[in-house]
Amino acid sequence: MIGVYSEEKVQEMTKLLKEQELMAEDDKVINNVSGDRYSWTIGTRGHLYFTERSFIFHGGFDSIAIPYSSIKNIKKCCIGRGAFPFLPIGMMVYYEDENGKQKKVRISVMKRAIWMQELADKAGITLQ
Repeated sequence: MIGVYSEEKVQEMTKLLKEQELMAEDDKVINNVSGDRYSWTIGTRGHLYFTERSFIFHGGFDSIAIPYSSIKNIKKCCIGRGAFPFLPIGMMVYYEDENGKQKKVRISVMKRAIWMQELADKAGITLQ
């Protein structure tokens, strides 16, 4: 694991993710990093978890788990407040929800290229 948290912290968060049903009982966290999830103007601080099966953003009340098999594309994007995002630290993850609807989530993370590649590798897609 190359993440930024101690093994003890990862075990604590794994328990929480399972309690909140963001992660299956037999799944396992294999990597983690701090990151934010952005809507149009609001960013939510949180943590990104790469499990054996899913990509999870956990930010308190704003959490999402996306199975790797649902991820269709990942692109670079900029992050910022308002109509003119300018910080080149974002990645847009395009996925299909359980109802077949196309969705996207904007995530900011430092060392974006490393985390985009890890996510692409786990999802079995090629970055463009």
